[in-house]
Amino acid sequence: MHESEFGIGSFLTLTPGIGGRLRVEYSDFYVSEIAGLRGSAGGNYLVARIRAENWETNRLVTAMARDLGISSHRISFAGTKDKRAITERFFSFKDMDSLELTLPRVEVLSQEKWSNSVRMGDLVGNRFEIKVSEYDEKVLESAVETGETLDRTGFPNYFGVQRFGALRGNTHIIGRRIIEGDLKGAIDVFLGSPVEAEDPAVREARSSYDSGNAPEDVATLFPRGMMLERNVLESLSKHPDDMVRAVRTFPRNLQLMFVHAYQSYIFNLYLDRRLSDGIIGPQTGDLVAERDTNGIARIARPHEVSDRNLAKIGKRCESGKAVVLGPVPGTATELPDGISSDILSGIMSDEGMGPADFNIPEIPYLSTTGTLRPLLAPLMEYEYRKDAVFAFRLPPGTYATSAMREFMKVREALRY
Repeated sequence: MHESEFGIGSFLTLTPGIGGRLRVEYSDFYVSEIAGLRGSAGGNYLVARIRAENWETNRLVTAMARDLGISSHRISFAGTKDKRAITERFFSFKDMDSLELTLPRVEVLSQEKWSNSVRMGDLVGNRFEIKVSEYDEKVLESAVETGETLDRTGFPNYFGVQRFGALRGNTHIIGRRIIEGDLKGAIDVFLGSPVEAEDPAVREARSSYDSGNAPEDVATLFPRGMMLERNVLESLSKHPDDMVRAVRTFPRNLQLMFVHAYQSYIFNLYLDRRLSDGIIGPQTGDLVAERDTNGIARIARPHEVSDRNLAKIGKRCESGKAVVLGPVPGTATELPDGISSDILSGIMSDEGMGPADFNIPEIPYLSTTGTLRPLLAPLMEYEYRKDAVFAFRLPPGTYATSAMREFMKVREALRY
C-alpha cells in the first residue's frame, strides 16, 4: 500500500533516503510517554505506568479488564500507541487500590492513587528509540545530514500511516462513511474488504461477510482474539437493521478514531499541497501559534498573518518559536482569506465535503468542530546512534514515523 493513499506525499529534505524497514522485531521500536497528568496524589483512581510489548491499545484495555474482572469503562489512558513496539504508558483504573496483572509481556512499572483519571491529552510528549533494518549502507551517512536539517527546521507533521491502519489502511474510509451518514457502508468496510497481508483465516472471514453470509456464521470464522469484529457481528445478528447500535459496539475512542482519521486525511492532503508548492513558511492569511518549551503549539490563541506582521512572524517561525498551523476540518472550520483558505476549499470541493458534514446527528458525540495542527513538528533531543538507530523526543500527537520517513524515504506503508 502506497503512503499517498493517506494523503502523505512530499518530503522536506533533499538528502538520499537510507531505505529500510521499521519493526522487523517489535523491540526495534521503543516509545515512552512523558506525563503531564492533571490532579494530585490521593483519590479514587489508581494511575499506573505499564510496560507492554506488542499490544494494541484497545486490545490491551480489553485484556486488562478481563484479567482484573472489571469493566473496561473503568480503564482510561493518555494516548494510543502502535502495537508492534515496546511501550511505557500511563493508564488509570477507577476505584482500585492496587494492580496485579498476569498478562504476557505486560509489566506494571509503578502505581499511585491519584485524584484524576488519565485522559487523552494528558501528555507533554513521547520519547522514542527506533532501529531501522534492511537499510542501504552505502548512503547511511546521509542520515547525519538529514538529522542536522530536521534538527534545525523540524519535519512535516503528517498524520502517520498508523493513523489509517498500516495493514488495511481503511480507518479514514470508515470515517468518511460515518460522516456521510452511511453507517452500513462503514460496517461493511470494517468487516469485509480482505487484504493480502492479513492472515488467511481472517481473509476467509471477511470474504464470507462480503458474500452476504449470516453474521452469526461469519463470526465463527474470525479468530477468537478479534473481539471487535465478533462484537459487531453479534450486534448485527440480533439487530440486523440497527446500524447505529452496530457502530456503538466499538469502544468510543475507536469510533472517534474513525472520524478523526478522515479529518487527518484531509490535513495530510493540505500539508502535501503546501509542501509540493513550496509554501511551507508563513503566508498572508495563515494562522500561526507560539510554541512552549515542550514544543507544543498553543493553538487556542493563534496569530493571523498580515502583510504588516509577515516579516516578524517569519523570523519567529524560522527560529522555531512559532509555527504555521493547518486545518483539521470540522463544523467550525473557518480560515482567513488567503492561500490557506484557498487550498482547503479546493480539497474539500474535490472530496465533496463541507464543514456542515462533520455534524453527525445519528451519533452526536462523533460530531466534531475541527481544530488546527502545526505544519512542522520539532525533532527534540535528537541523537543519531550507530547502525541506523535514532533517538528523539516529540510533542504529543506527533508521529515518529513521519520523522523517520525523512530519513528513510520509502513509500510503502507497511515498511513503517
